[in-house]
Amino acid sequence: MAAVVQYLICLDAVVYSEDAVLHQLAQNREVARKSWLRKKAYVQQSESSKLKLASLEQEIQKARQQVKYARWLEEQNKQINELRTAVNAHASDSDLRLIVDGIMAHYDEIFRLKGVAAKADISSLPGNLYMLID
Repeated sequence: MAAVVQYLICLDAVVYSEDAVLHQLAQNREVARKSWLRKKAYVQQSESSKLKLASLEQEIQKARQQVKYARWLEEQNKQINELRTAVNAHASDSDLRLIVDGIMAHYDEIFRLKGVAAKADISSLPGNLYMLID
């Protein structure tokens, strides 16, 4: 009888041991699942941040192009007014030629800026920039 009791005690220990192993495996699976979910959320958040950063960089680039274009327009207006003043004052042909050459160089600058912007991102060009091509 003692042998039977000893056998039952050993059998209970094995069953308890198997239950403990199964419980530990279940806990490990749950911890792994939670870890995977945290990693997935982190990766998604990182990708979202990366896209937002790229969008902000494009906006900054577009703003820079618009500022450059606004400065160019301001300078163009100054040069046109200078040309009008010179024509009204009956300036010499050589003086007029210098002013016109300056205006032409100024237009070369806008086409250079336009080329740089087109290489960076065609959608960043202000729409009225193409109106200069007339």
